[in-house]
Amino acid sequence: TTIKKAISTSGIGLHKGDKIDITLKPSEANSGVRFIRTDLDDELNKRTILASYKNVSDTNMCTTIKNEYDIKISTIEHLMGALYGLGIDNALIEINSQEVPIMDGSAGPFVFLIQSAGIEEQTELKKFIKIKKVN
Repeated sequence: TTIKKAISTSGIGLHKGDKIDITLKPSEANSGVRFIRTDLDDELNKRTILASYKNVSDTNMCTTIKNEYDIKISTIEHLMGALYGLGIDNALIEINSQEVPIMDGSAGPFVFLIQSAGIEEQTELKKFIKIKKVN
């Protein structure tokens, strides 16, 4: 699933106190949740970070993910919780900072934002990981 239309908001970063603009956009099936740092001048592929457990680089004070170019995005927990809770597995998130705004300290504002944009079922089958052996 993805969102039906793009939707934007602003908030304050918890750690740096900066004003942060964030836009959630629909994304194609099986693309996952991807963050794009709009505050950087690098090529698009260098500014894109896939939200994956493989990209977690730090969990001290917040969850931080980074890509192979060492571009980071942090404080993703509440936004990712809202996406997961609403069943959104494909989204493009444009953000002009290294951290997601804290909003009210919960996933609530992100849930409201996503529900305001609408949720769209996609026609392709979802890909799953199947654990075949436990060591």
